[in-house]
Amino acid sequence: AGVYLACRAPNDWNADWKKHFKPVKVTSSVVVYPPWEKYRAGQGEMAVKINPKMAFGTGHHESTRLVIIEMEKIIRPGMHVLDVGTGSGILAIIARKMGAESVLGLDNDMEAIKNATENLNLNKINAGVQFGYGELEQVTPSDYDVVLANINKNTLMQYAPLCPQYLKIGGMLILSGILRMDELDITRTFHSHGFQVKKMNVIKDWLAVVMELKEKADEESSN
Repeated sequence: AGVYLACRAPNDWNADWKKHFKPVKVTSSVVVYPPWEKYRAGQGEMAVKINPKMAFGTGHHESTRLVIIEMEKIIRPGMHVLDVGTGSGILAIIARKMGAESVLGLDNDMEAIKNATENLNLNKINAGVQFGYGELEQVTPSDYDVVLANINKNTLMQYAPLCPQYLKIGGMLILSGILRMDELDITRTFHSHGFQVKKMNVIKDWLAVVMELKEKADEESSN
């Protein structure tokens, strides 16, 4: 009986939150909806189908919404994008739908990678997006146009010294998953690694910071 209950519990949990996961208008033009709901995109709307499994990312949370708001202003066709902590793959999928030429979504949770891949297929995207399992330091450095990181403060602080290796000079970094009270810690840390704050946006207690890479310390020290 114990095994039976253990197997049933996740299903009960899934059934419960499925009742509450309805289509959500994340921005004026981006709508996220689950596969068990029917949604027809209106004129000028981007509809994104997400089955988040254990709630890796649905677009309901303020931090996800903040990143998408900034992505709309920054991502242009032909860009190369890195999404660190991809979760459900929602940001990577949206980046591709916004016209990014290539997107790499990274996560250190294999269940998230499986979920992100499922969501990629749900959106019928068969090229331009890859998902990788691992930590940022395992990714080959490259000059991405945009790096997205909607993760917790401690991980952001840990990744700060690495981020310049993954952006071209003038490339944009969009950070979220940050509480308003942690603004100074984040901005000071990234500033010390060559980033300049371009914009900040707040919803409730959550903060997104948009930064531009102005210089690469490693390159400067080697010259």
